[in-house]
Amino acid sequence: MFRNFWLLIFSIFFLFSFQRNKGKERVQQQISRIESLIEKGNHRQANILANRLLKETLKSTDKYTILVLKSKALYFSEDLYGFLRASEAAYQLNKDKGDIYKAYYLAEKAAFWHFNMVGDKATKFSDESMRLLRKNWNERFKVPFHFIYQVYGTTFLYRRGLTSGLVYDKTRKVHLAPIMNYFDSSLLILKSYKHFSCEEALIFRSKGTRKLDMINYFVKTKEQQKKFSAYQHQLFKELIGHYNKALQIINPSDLNLKMNVLSLKTLAFYCYGEKEKGDEVFNECYYLYKKNAHYDNENQPFLQVLSLIKYKISDDIINNVSAEKFKQFYSDITSLTADWDEYIKSQKNVAHDSYNISPYISLAILDEYLYQKTKNKFYLIRLTNNVISSYKYLAKSKFNNENIVKEVQKKLKKNEAFLLFMNYNLIKEKKNILITKNRITVSSFNDSEEYGTMDLSINNLSNFKKKAFNKYNHYFKPIEQNIKGINKIYLSIDSRQEFPAMISDTVGNSFDKLNYLAKRFNFVFIYNPIDFFIDQKSTISNKIDFLNINQPKRARLPFMNQMMHSVIHQWKGKIYNDVQNFNSIFNKHGILNVVGHGNMTIYKPTGTAKNLILLNDQGKDFIQSSVKINKCKRELIVVNNCFAGFFEFYTYSNNYLQINLFKNGAKAVIASRHATIDKSSAEIMEEFYLKLKAGFSVEDALYTAKQNYFKSHTGEQAHPIYWAGLQLTSNVKDLRLAPEPAITTDKSWQAFLVLLALVAIVLRFYLHWES
Repeated sequence: MFRNFWLLIFSIFFLFSFQRNKGKERVQQQISRIESLIEKGNHRQANILANRLLKETLKSTDKYTILVLKSKALYFSEDLYGFLRASEAAYQLNKDKGDIYKAYYLAEKAAFWHFNMVGDKATKFSDESMRLLRKNWNERFKVPFHFIYQVYGTTFLYRRGLTSGLVYDKTRKVHLAPIMNYFDSSLLILKSYKHFSCEEALIFRSKGTRKLDMINYFVKTKEQQKKFSAYQHQLFKELIGHYNKALQIINPSDLNLKMNVLSLKTLAFYCYGEKEKGDEVFNECYYLYKKNAHYDNENQPFLQVLSLIKYKISDDIINNVSAEKFKQFYSDITSLTADWDEYIKSQKNVAHDSYNISPYISLAILDEYLYQKTKNKFYLIRLTNNVISSYKYLAKSKFNNENIVKEVQKKLKKNEAFLLFMNYNLIKEKKNILITKNRITVSSFNDSEEYGTMDLSINNLSNFKKKAFNKYNHYFKPIEQNIKGINKIYLSIDSRQEFPAMISDTVGNSFDKLNYLAKRFNFVFIYNPIDFFIDQKSTISNKIDFLNINQPKRARLPFMNQMMHSVIHQWKGKIYNDVQNFNSIFNKHGILNVVGHGNMTIYKPTGTAKNLILLNDQGKDFIQSSVKINKCKRELIVVNNCFAGFFEFYTYSNNYLQINLFKNGAKAVIASRHATIDKSSAEIMEEFYLKLKAGFSVEDALYTAKQNYFKSHTGEQAHPIYWAGLQLTSNVKDLRLAPEPAITTDKSWQAFLVLLALVAIVLRFYLHWES
């Protein structure tokens, strides 16, 4: 019996071990299947299988492997948001097992921001990733560290400030060599690894694209091609070779990656001035897209195909293609808008370059071209509708009216206009779209370097007058004849021109005598015109709080001495000195005024990779990124610090303070787009609060405060550096303070006295009766 007992125990143990081994073997088979699906380009099925496995009870090592594979499948299928979440989940499993895992995770974060066009964040994470890799070099085989090398190479241009918008110079040739070294290192590492062909193809794609950066992403003609240097011709030949190599390696069933590389190859031909070859590759890529776009969700590489369409349109326009040839193409792009709207809804707070490549923008470019060809006003209305629709990305508006322009015009008063800056065309010519109560006007201008951003730090009167007057002639005068009777102009948030500081003539002999446009027009930036011009009643809670960045006594703003006490006393506000509960400060109703020195530093070649919204003068981070603001109930936020309102949509959009505040619930933001002069800013803001208290709307209170400043300051103190920086960006029209509750006299004490008197009388009679 004893022997039978042990035989039973042994049998159970054997069966358990067999089942466990069988379970291990099954998990490994499933992992191999996921790898096979990724290799074949079936990313969607790979992701489904990974999710199914992750629901089971797994060993930590198996779970990590599956999450890494899931992140790859999502990365290759262009679901960058899902890719980042899977990467973070994988890192959480192994974050206590060494910094090499952190290095890999940071490289993935760098890739996420790189492909979201936020170069400063990509640079920051890739630099930190490479630092950790070098520090933990002996543990490198625990992670696929070729990925770190690949990403590090792609961000090198960001760190040197050598992105594609710059004019070609010889130094860029020097900077390309180390990037290629990183890619070559990645390829060598791949040879010693088990890897996917798509990973190798990505490296060749990146090698080509970094060389395309040097060619510059502007569509060119054959004539412009002749001006290329010998080095640029050589670059083009090499980058086409890299793309061809990538196409040879890609698994034929991996349609996403194939279309991705084909689209980049198309762009390369257009940017080199080879229209015929570009059209040939475009047709191949576009055919694949149309054939497979509705097969399943994963075969809809929106970003790449829409970018490709935009380049195709620009190339056709620059080569003066007949309007007739655009009809079918226009219909094709229109069919993409419904899918595009769904895509935008899924993006949450990700800062993709969606604003610039949406199908609405491509349609607008075509409409403008067709309008120029035919002079049919139908195209003009449609153009304006499409431009406004492109702003859906900013606030992800649910407004679906087909003719948005009529809704905008309905809300505009006779003395108001709305000016859209159309900076979407890849050819040099830009557009201003002016909407008034009764008409729409489109004006064109050449956005040349000669008319770049105005430097408000120039205090030499003659130099300033020349620059301010030239910019007026170039950017504003063409539309001036259409704004008679207008004194308030709403501007789209991406308008970078300093309209308030422009001057309409050079008669004045001192700064206070100049005819600034700010003296004639109330300029207000709009976050999202679709939301701004629909019926929405919103008021500001009648209280103000101050968030104080602690400063040494010698550096304190006049706000602290001059404005703080008087305004706080009038408004019975609160001063916050502790920023530990940062989110809770923003998650209250009313006005929040941030007080203290500091600025927003944009990454430059000689600077650091950090993007600090506000910085105290001890050099410690106050708000490293406004993404940290999770929820904002404040109806109005005032950030007077230098450059807090600086706008650079394309590269730094995710760190743009106003956008993040609006995304999280703010109604209006006043922030300085330039350096801030303490004393004048304090004066203007104190007057602003007085006017707000008197019943003015936010936009009119700021305008009136500046008008009063003009009247009371002469000489150099009327230079725009003292007043032009403070700008309002709003998402609510006619925002003003809620009326204070009527003061009601509490008469309960009188009733109490009457009652007390009655008790005394009764008591007296009672005592008298008792006696």
